[in-house]
Amino acid sequence: MQNKKKIITLVIGVCAVILLNVITAYTQFTSKKTSISGVEYDSTVEEDVTGDFIKKSDVLVEYFQPTMEQLESIELRFLRTADEKEYKENDKIVVALYDSKQKLIWESYIKMENIENWKYKTFKINQKLIKNKKYKLVLHSYKDVENEAATVHCITVASELKENISCSFNEDIVDKKLDIIYQYNYIDYDGFRIMLYADIIFALMMVVMFAVRKFIPKINNSQIMNIIVYMLIPIAMYVIYELIQDNLFTVQLKYVFINLGIFYIVYFALISVFGKFKIAEIIYLIGMTILALVEYFVLLFRGRPFMFTDLINVNTAISVVGSYKIKIDATMGAKLMTVLVLIMLGGNLQNIRLPRKKAIAFFRVCFLVGMISCCLVIGNTGILQQISSDQINFWDINSNYQEKGSIYTLLLECNYNHVKKPVGYSVSKVQQIEKSIDESSTEDVGDIQPENIILIMNESLADMSHIGDVQTDTAILPNIKTLEKNTTKGWLQVPVFGAGTAESEYEVLTGNSKQFLAMGSTAYELYCNNGDYSIASELKRQGYQTYALHPYYAENWNRSNVYPAIGFDEFFSIENWGRELANLRWCASDQSSYEKLKNIIENKKDGSKTFSFLVTMQNHGGYDESSLYGFESTVNLKYKKNYPMAETYLSLINEADIAFYNLIEYCEGLEQPTMVVMFGDHYPAIEDGFYEELYGKKLDDLTLEETQLRYQTPYIIWTNYDRVSKQSEDMSANYFGAYILEAAGLKMSLYDEFLLQLRDNIPIIGMGAIKGDDGDWYEMNDLPEKYKSLIENYEILQYNKVVDKKHIDKELFEKVN
Repeated sequence: MQNKKKIITLVIGVCAVILLNVITAYTQFTSKKTSISGVEYDSTVEEDVTGDFIKKSDVLVEYFQPTMEQLESIELRFLRTADEKEYKENDKIVVALYDSKQKLIWESYIKMENIENWKYKTFKINQKLIKNKKYKLVLHSYKDVENEAATVHCITVASELKENISCSFNEDIVDKKLDIIYQYNYIDYDGFRIMLYADIIFALMMVVMFAVRKFIPKINNSQIMNIIVYMLIPIAMYVIYELIQDNLFTVQLKYVFINLGIFYIVYFALISVFGKFKIAEIIYLIGMTILALVEYFVLLFRGRPFMFTDLINVNTAISVVGSYKIKIDATMGAKLMTVLVLIMLGGNLQNIRLPRKKAIAFFRVCFLVGMISCCLVIGNTGILQQISSDQINFWDINSNYQEKGSIYTLLLECNYNHVKKPVGYSVSKVQQIEKSIDESSTEDVGDIQPENIILIMNESLADMSHIGDVQTDTAILPNIKTLEKNTTKGWLQVPVFGAGTAESEYEVLTGNSKQFLAMGSTAYELYCNNGDYSIASELKRQGYQTYALHPYYAENWNRSNVYPAIGFDEFFSIENWGRELANLRWCASDQSSYEKLKNIIENKKDGSKTFSFLVTMQNHGGYDESSLYGFESTVNLKYKKNYPMAETYLSLINEADIAFYNLIEYCEGLEQPTMVVMFGDHYPAIEDGFYEELYGKKLDDLTLEETQLRYQTPYIIWTNYDRVSKQSEDMSANYFGAYILEAAGLKMSLYDEFLLQLRDNIPIIGMGAIKGDDGDWYEMNDLPEKYKSLIENYEILQYNKVVDKKHIDKELFEKVN
């Protein structure tokens, strides 16, 4: 019977290994890597080396030798010397590829009217070539008639490309090489070798275990040896856990021991529950591995690690997970193979169990009760933080995991999972602060008030030039940057990076700051189900019909419950949008989403007022090749390293820029006074290397002020009626709703008045830091006294508004100027 169990265990283990090999092999084959070879962007570019494409007979030939087999695409760049109106419909440049035997293997073309100056055009080749064989790329002009006015210069460069051999124009040798970028796709065979080594190690371990069992029965049957092996399991699991997170060699020594202690406590708890070491070991290994994988993939997709409060948002996670591609590559496969080895090792050990004695049973019960009590205390108080003096830097959450270890940091976050009552809080204190509010802060904006207010929170809209110079061949956000008349622009400090859209809209709509709520929590899930005063409820009170729009699922971030509760009359989601939505990649495009805004205005009653709040989807992550769905990047970055995710993202926001400008043109033609407001919810989770290019330094070396830049997105307020234009009106998102009311010349609650007065002294309140009116940044736990008292007053009012609803001071939120 015992041997039968061992055989079953072995069969299950082998099947698991085979399955893991299949998954990793599939990932290696389908997730091809990209290698790009081409022009050094800082080379001297010469425009008129090859002459003009004028006649049908004009031919440019570039001989080259591919450095890899699978040529996915090439990129060519042209300079147009005539206006596109001069080109005939069929005027084009034909691009053809010939093999070493002069056989045509691929051909495409670009119309001259579609050529954009200095901009690379991608030609999809997708041909398997023979490495280092000689191939010929031919470019020739095609015209319906001889039209010498319509010319195109072919650009070449002075630098040498390793693929290029020689270049000729109309059979005359050119001493320069064609400006071309080669992109190859290739399979990373190193991954197969990694899995092969892992398989060999697994097989050797199995042989050793069964050999020990058969030939050295004393060791196999020794309970002491078995218990020692069992006791080493948490150490092995800790190593694997941190390897999966890539944190193993970054955790500080003292936190290594703290994390190991936590791993042992969890392990002993499972032993206490099940009594049997073997069952506890298997459940422990599987459970901890699943948690490690969850953390790994959440960090990969979202740009910040998994937190316990994410469990509340599991429905939202499920609804967007389809947009990401979960991959188990060879490196991850080898780590998981180690877990299988440990499971097989445990399965081969004796089935040791705790003695069935009353004293032991009593101890087990006490241990479990103590564990549960500790978890409740840690989760509902700040005791762990008080004991350890450790705090989490939510501006750079990843560094906490790297320095303090994953499990300990996860537990430390529990200190922030509840809203603490502010020091000095009382209803009388709230009333005292209310009486101190100056009720005359509204700006004189003239007699015109907007009949339509459109507020757009644009998904992942960020202006990277705010961090550093973006080296690209294409202007980024050109239309938004040129808008000046009747326009206010600035930077909005948002509370999240890479993800967490609902947190930014929460601050803008409610005027509340996430600084005073449970860190890592989602406000829409925890604090809004019973309603909250918001810009929507205020505008509704002033006669506006209020609409919320989001071209995705209504359940995301609990919006289906929150929007009606905070003052929106109607909520349009993908389920009831009522008209077809066009997609860019897998997301509804901004242009398509804006059609619904137009529809609301065009179908409203004469003289009625509307407030429409739209949360867009177009720029949503991820940005890797698996999410493109035919979308081609129009932005090329000029760095030595390749950043395809950044190029995809920048191309998307340029599409957003065009769509927004089209909306502005539409609103410009309206007779009704209309205000259009747009802001970005957060920066995108793209390559860290790209951000380091912008900063010119490692992300780990950023100062406090430099770190804040990744939380500052652009905003713009535009009207189709005359108003004073402003520049660089910077603020945090919690002030923005009140600021919009002020800019529209509308009435405001006392709470909004308080926010605007607070903004004069503290323009930016972020997570863990503020920026004062003196222009300096301060850590929240080290504020000058003049700012500290103002922050404390704000926290008290917000606690009354959000938490202490039984004693809420309605005068603050219902009394308007």
